[in-house]
Amino acid sequence: LGDAGTLLFGFLLAALGLKLDLVGENGFVRSAIPILALGVPIFDMIVVVIARIREGRPIYVGGLDHTSHRLARRGLSARAVALLHYAVQVVLSALAIALLYVTWEAALWIVIATSVVALAGLWAVLRIPDGRTPSDSRKIHEDAPSRQLAPTDQRAGYSGADPPA
Repeated sequence: LGDAGTLLFGFLLAALGLKLDLVGENGFVRSAIPILALGVPIFDMIVVVIARIREGRPIYVGGLDHTSHRLARRGLSARAVALLHYAVQVVLSALAIALLYVTWEAALWIVIATSVVALAGLWAVLRIPDGRTPSDSRKIHEDAPSRQLAPTDQRAGYSGADPPA
């Protein structure tokens, strides 16, 4: 998707999660449903942020430390990684829908069980190396603040991406 597509997609998912007007017994259920419905992207974001903070890298610099990259490095094919993500999201979405129809106590147990499984998954995914050496991490961290855009042409509207007409 690239940066622009990913940012737009993330914004739209977050807006959808906030816009949901759910009828529930209390705020707990109303809060848990969007979190479960957006579980896979939230999980991936948490993996990336924790990994980059642990390694001392800026969280805004891209990398190959996402959940999908780590699973592929573990030996799963691209198809298997996609199917695993789909399956997990289907289960989380089914649990989110189930929260609308169960008692408050059952909803609490669903959320607790899902959280325990998510924490175990987080621990397991973060144990998969991201494929870089420690010197690569230092180089990325040292180069990040000094990266500058190429100078732009002085003609109006030319950013250096396309040749001027």
